[in-house]
Amino acid sequence: MPSPNHPDLSRRQLLALLAVFSPAAVLRRRRGRLAAQGLDHMTLDAVGAAVLPAELGVAGIGPVVRGFERWLAGYRGGAELIHGYGTADIQRTAPSPAPRWKAQLAALDAHARRRFGQPFGSLGAADRAVLLAPAFDAVKTLPRPAAAQHVAVGLLAWWAATPSAIDLAYGASIGRYNCRPLAASPERPVPLGGPR
Repeated sequence: MPSPNHPDLSRRQLLALLAVFSPAAVLRRRRGRLAAQGLDHMTLDAVGAAVLPAELGVAGIGPVVRGFERWLAGYRGGAELIHGYGTADIQRTAPSPAPRWKAQLAALDAHARRRFGQPFGSLGAADRAVLLAPAFDAVKTLPRPAAAQHVAVGLLAWWAATPSAIDLAYGASIGRYNCRPLAASPERPVPLGGPR
């Protein structure tokens, strides 16, 4: 007889639990986290400075890049996505882009050294833009971050989906995903930088 404190697991729940703790799953997650942690921070910071809006400033770009790295370190390839009502199709996340993006950062730095004689992180804004332009040539609209073919596009796509990007786009403290009190709902959001 099942205990009230320990209800029976369904077969699906048991299999999902076993899959999470299987050695292969643990190794895949660890590999993804290690790959993300192995990104070249100096080059990634320089990519952020090149592709993110200048309005963020130096003080704002660093936290965005660190947030992107945390997202990438926690990304789980092959994870089951929530499926729509009335469909039995189970979709999964794509494999982690971390290994590909790590290689792209190394190639970008090597290309900068060959072409300009210095690392990508030491280049000026114009030279960085020249090296990153091919990554954006085929991009019509920003993809989901994990689907981005280049790390620069992935970083920009990740940031564009954040509440701070929405605030910057509208020039107001909208606070997407935050709840405002019901009484404040008819009021316009406060402009960035405070009331005017």
